[in-house]
Amino acid sequence: TIGSGVRVKFGPNGRLTVDGVLRALGTAASQIRFTSADPYPWRGDWQGIRFTDTSVDGSCVLSNVVVEYAQNGISCYDASPTILNSTIRQCSQNGIYLERSSPLIKGNTIEYNGYDGVRCYYRSSPQILGNNIWANDSDGVELSASTGNTNYHCYPLIQGNVLVDNTGYAVYCHDYYHAEEVTINACNNWWGTADPAAIAEKIYDFTDYPTYSPVVDFGSWLGAVGGAPVGGFYTSGPVRSNTTWSAAQSPVGLIGNVLVLSNATLTIEPG
Repeated sequence: TIGSGVRVKFGPNGRLTVDGVLRALGTAASQIRFTSADPYPWRGDWQGIRFTDTSVDGSCVLSNVVVEYAQNGISCYDASPTILNSTIRQCSQNGIYLERSSPLIKGNTIEYNGYDGVRCYYRSSPQILGNNIWANDSDGVELSASTGNTNYHCYPLIQGNVLVDNTGYAVYCHDYYHAEEVTINACNNWWGTADPAAIAEKIYDFTDYPTYSPVVDFGSWLGAVGGAPVGGFYTSGPVRSNTTWSAAQSPVGLIGNVLVLSNATLTIEPG
């Protein structure tokens, strides 16, 4: 257990590995800082915090901490800690890297990292809720599965976030098997714009590469930072079962390619 206000400094290639329980419980006024020991710190000075498969998911908590100047700020391998109200910044690789891990990532600022804000790989399905994920050198959130097996898919919940000013995509999905069968829930986020066409340009999904990228459902996007969801009916991706677009839903906004699968019927009512 690490109490509020503690500063933990790491020398070259230092790393904090968690095989048991880590509880780092700062406060908003007195954060815990995990940082470089170098008087002139730079990205990649130390390896970061790593949770392993023997760490105790329900007991591991990082709350009101700062992780900075690491390689991967926080990495999880078969581990799902809780990461709350923290800042992960200026890491040479990813802010948070996940492999077969599904942590709660809520209320954090993940910024100025060399690769992705959050990288999900190989059966990682975190809850990514209410974070500021911005100004990372690659993508805000990257989802990488396997083109040979549906068991490797990532199914995160991405809601209530600010996803802006990342050099690559806000959300980038690739290497899914039978990608047309997968939909990623990325509703109720602020994308830096309320224009659906502009939002679609910030997302790499089924519309860009239907063979290996799933649908990203970004419906009910926010009209401003912390604002209300935009109303209306918007859709994209495969129609997997018999579906009717009714006059009551009109106008229907298509925010990406729509594919009616061979076993489905799309009925469009008059009006």
